[in-house]
Amino acid sequence: MIDKINLKKKVVITAAVTGSITSKSQNPYLPVTPEEVAEECYRAWKAGAAIAHLHARDPRPEKTDVEVLGETIRLVRERCGDMITQVGTGIRSRFNELRTPDQRLLLLGITPKPDMDTINAGTFDFEVLAQTSPENTGYTWLFNNSPELIEAFAKGMKERKIIIEFEAYDHGHVWNIVRLLERGVIDQNDLHVNLVMGIGGGMPATPKMLISAVEMLPKGTHWTAMAPGKEEFPICALAAMMGGNVRVGLEDNVYLSRGVLAEGNAPIVAKMARIIQDLGMEVATSTEAREMLNIPYRP
Repeated sequence: MIDKINLKKKVVITAAVTGSITSKSQNPYLPVTPEEVAEECYRAWKAGAAIAHLHARDPRPEKTDVEVLGETIRLVRERCGDMITQVGTGIRSRFNELRTPDQRLLLLGITPKPDMDTINAGTFDFEVLAQTSPENTGYTWLFNNSPELIEAFAKGMKERKIIIEFEAYDHGHVWNIVRLLERGVIDQNDLHVNLVMGIGGGMPATPKMLISAVEMLPKGTHWTAMAPGKEEFPICALAAMMGGNVRVGLEDNVYLSRGVLAEGNAPIVAKMARIIQDLGMEVATSTEAREMLNIPYRP
């Protein structure tokens, strides 16, 4: 039961630097090549981010997403020391096509291997809300994450010694993770969970929803919270005070403040770092984050 503020000493910041559907028309500073993504990771790392959440971005049609991500990870490791690399395994390719489950599972073959991969923990109608619309409506697709696909990802990542982070968009997704633990598909060391709030079709970005989702997590879970748009900083501040970690970046929010476009990911990370410090906590370095999250260093 969460009944008090937990001002823990260190908070890990993840920078989601590019995403799969965010575009330069939304923010001209968005990186869209492996070189640009690596440079954004470097700037975010220097600003306080310990983890780089990555998607394939590259205009060359002859390259596969697997090849692009391998190139991106290599460049990030060359520039960013021991920054933790984390790859999203969602349904959309970099050309905005919906991948099949088999196409998504090909992401297990990225070389060099990332430190972490994400697993989306349940199926739902993913709605991108258009905040500029008076009706606040956007566009929707079925984000299909069957139990079979989730289990295949979990087993594949464990075989390859890639750290798992589950993406939970709703309370039922948290329950799916608990059931995998109970069935022995994953173990206690696999319990890294990102609570994704404020996506249409998932749980709203409210304090009550965050508290109840955290209370469902098994004891000892390393957890992060995030929310898109204007809800990003309030939800992340609350998560930090509750003892969790945070995710920010241009994938989730292209603004630094109301009406002010962020000039890259570094200003967003720096703002989140200031909030953490102003609340009396410290920002974890990538070296500290590896120790906290039990993530070995890959030379």
